Amino acid sequence: GLFIGLVLGFFSNNPGGALATGLVAGIFFGLITSAVPYAMARGTRDFSSTMQLVAGRYDVLCDPQNAEKARDLLARLAI
Repeated sequence: GLFIGLVLGFFSNNPGGALATGLVAGIFFGLITSAVPYAMARGTRDFSSTMQLVAGRYDVLCDPQNAEKARDLLARLAI
């Protein structure tokens, strides 16, 4: 709206009036272009929820020669 008011002000005898008119028109059209989609949505949200996959158990793989050390480390960490 402000931009349109400035452009109209360049070609008008009353630049202040053209600026105010453009500003009011911009506010009006901004309200309309925001309110119409909001009313059409009827309260529904514009995002979709997603489910999260969480592991219930983890397997730790290692070489057989390190298995005993890995068990000891896990036992000390209380995992």
